Amino acid sequence: MYRCNFIYLSDEAVPFNKVAKIADLIVEKKLNILWTTYSKLDTKFTIDLCEKIIRSGCDVLSFGLESANQRVNDLMDKGVSIATVIENLNVFRKLRFGCGIGAMIGFPGETEQEMHYTADFLSSYINENKGVVGYISIFSLNARSYVYDHPQEFGISSIENADEYFYKENYDYKSMQRVPYERMMEIANKVNMQSMSKVVFRGLKVKGGRKSSR
Repeated sequence: MYRCNFIYLSDEAVPFNKVAKIADLIVEKKLNILWTTYSKLDTKFTIDLCEKIIRSGCDVLSFGLESANQRVNDLMDKGVSIATVIENLNVFRKLRFGCGIGAMIGFPGETEQEMHYTADFLSSYINENKGVVGYISIFSLNARSYVYDHPQEFGISSIENADEYFYKENYDYKSMQRVPYERMMEIANKVNMQSMSKVVFRGLKVKGGRKSSR
């Protein structure tokens, strides 16, 4: 009806079994489309399943890695094994499957060394894989989040204007281990600028929009 040939499924993290089911339906109905979405790295991606997803028209998936450090991921309660993440990324590398990987630094209790570890991990993977881009954001404390409601668990001694009942995008807070914001931006920009250069370069080479790898 709408003659749409590219679909972006706007979801924070589609479980991998549902990504596979979407691919099955697209192949079954012989839809000639390109599509992409966000998924999760907590399940093992096999070569066969990834090849099926690629055949369905999805040659790029996006993921929230958050941290490449297992301790920090456990602190966030992500439920993700870094060993599984690495296995999945190796599968993507073999298939030249494109992906966007998001990470976050500055989580309360995270050390500067752990932030560098995540940045180096992401930078290395981006550098080794043409179809991969990544970005790093800085943690912000939002109202009614678990960290906001349980600050002591994360070494937060006080939250500025914590008695305000309305939503604020970012509350400032005090923590003994907090790394200065400017320093975190330096770490994040190492990866963000690397990906930006990659996207611009690809855009100059592939004119007229997104190109399928099929």
